[in-house]
Amino acid sequence: MGRSLSLVSTRNKLRHPNILFFYGVCVDPTLPLVVMEYCKYGNVLSYLRNRPIQTLNPNRIQLVNSSKAYDIARGIKYLHDQKIVHSDLKAVNILVNSKPQAVLADFGLSSLLQDIRTRSRTAGGNIQNVGTPYWTAPEIYNGKRMTEKSDIYSMGLTIWELFSGEPPYQVDLLVNFVLILNGRPERPSNLEEDDEIWKIIQKCWDSSPELRPSAKEVQANIGRLCSDSIEGNSG
Repeated sequence: MGRSLSLVSTRNKLRHPNILFFYGVCVDPTLPLVVMEYCKYGNVLSYLRNRPIQTLNPNRIQLVNSSKAYDIARGIKYLHDQKIVHSDLKAVNILVNSKPQAVLADFGLSSLLQDIRTRSRTAGGNIQNVGTPYWTAPEIYNGKRMTEKSDIYSMGLTIWELFSGEPPYQVDLLVNFVLILNGRPERPSNLEEDDEIWKIIQKCWDSSPELRPSAKEVQANIGRLCSDSIEGNSG
């Protein structure tokens, strides 16, 4: 339980508008529970799919998508500033609260529940501790450890999800493995080849970790795009 309690202590110290608020945990192995902030809109893809009809202007859609991408980058920057790697970033692990802000969820919680379950003799099912294959950086398949740069790779795919509205690969895992090493998803139809968001996505999922931008750089670039979009819409 030492690792679990350490994780709870670390998680409980995180306070940021784009990090899901964590209240506490029940460590009873027969009924492990994590108590977190309630997010009325569910995950970010559900939120984007269920927007009110008045927001369906193409420019408005791009701005909303970009603002959620900004929230994600801002949350990741905060984690990286705290020397924390998310390790499982994807759209279904990003929730939208009542404000509505995108908040990062699930980092460390799956492994926490697994640690608690191992105290019980009752089988608790398999939980993947680190990463999800479709969003995992290629260097991880070569035995490298998860780093801030592998988070950036996952963030590129996650931002791609916001604009495409679907998971990055519609194929089985074996084919997906080949794609991750040798290819990337196609450009979403609502992004032009010279669109700045598309350029950011491509930089994030570069095969070379050292060529990927930092979360701070991604946040700054998307923030500038959001500001330009607001000024353009008001002009």
